[in-house]
Amino acid sequence: MTETAPYIEVTLGDLHRSVSDIEAVLRHTGRLNFPREIPREGIERAQVDAEILARKLRENGDDVRTLIEAVVTGRGPEAHRLLEELELAESDFQAQGGGIFWVIVIAGVLCCASEAY
Repeated sequence: MTETAPYIEVTLGDLHRSVSDIEAVLRHTGRLNFPREIPREGIERAQVDAEILARKLRENGDDVRTLIEAVVTGRGPEAHRLLEELELAESDFQAQGGGIFWVIVIAGVLCCASEAY
């Protein structure tokens, strides 16, 4: 039997959109595979990610809220603009020594563990 890597699946669902003259309910799903042995570099990047995210929330909390609302209400161009303005894209995290996916992995594991154990 082949062992599969652990993963976290993130789904943003119940996104209502008008597609032409049809009402659509969509979802976006991402699957983050991660190694069974977590590299120290992953933990270090997650620490950087958390610090960046905390700073952005302190300094630009209202803009982050607007960004999230733009994503969930289908205002794609506004979401993209805010993502760039706030420097919250994966490339922005990487440029500062992070990589936002590691903090998602850690937060996801902690959420699951807190419910499972």
